[in-house]
Amino acid sequence: MEDQHPDRLCNGGGRAVCGWLTSPYETAVMAKQLGYTAIQRLISGQQILLRYYDPAIHGILWPQLDDVQHERWLGVLSGWHYPDGDGRLVSHDHSPSPYPYMTFSLMVNPEDEIHISQTGKIVRVLEHYRQAHINKPRHDEATAVTIIRRALKRAQQLHGFDNDTDQQALALDCLRLHPELDMHPRMKILLSPREREPDTDYAICTGALSDRDWQQLCHDLNTEETNASASDARSPV
Repeated sequence: MEDQHPDRLCNGGGRAVCGWLTSPYETAVMAKQLGYTAIQRLISGQQILLRYYDPAIHGILWPQLDDVQHERWLGVLSGWHYPDGDGRLVSHDHSPSPYPYMTFSLMVNPEDEIHISQTGKIVRVLEHYRQAHINKPRHDEATAVTIIRRALKRAQQLHGFDNDTDQQALALDCLRLHPELDMHPRMKILLSPREREPDTDYAICTGALSDRDWQQLCHDLNTEETNASASDARSPV
């Protein structure tokens, strides 16, 4: 598991073990499917390399694809097993296709393209998050990916940050502090495209906040959630 240590990955090191595959077919048939499936054609006609064999990418893409795409993904394989970024074993058991595939398209649609385009950002945020929380409690991978994905969307669509660095910085703070940190009224003002100067980055927008300020923001959001839950519990069914 040393090859997926956060320090190693953040410093550019790759994983020596990407997973374990099982299949009733010969290795050449498996290799052909893996290689051809990695090349996908977008609706625009552009071809991309889909690094779905990388566990870091696999865990992000898999939940976003449908059952038909999962079937195409696994094809002649009877099992795909790999350690996720937290060292937990993830397994996909599958009834292999009765014959080798002749087509390898995952039928990528526009929504899939959006998810694919975000994978690099999500991977980088996860790496930095794990590096900062090596010996601390942290979200599991599935929860963390969901938080990051939503934060990246808000960073661009709600707060107007088009720069990857700004989007990732906001997502990292949402992981570290509170999943909807940027939805606090004070944060919404600080990050508002109407309130800040053009091209002002996320770090400058939040630079004046002290540790106590961050704690208060989280306290307010947690209190709001607690009150909302209590109100729901009192509501008649």
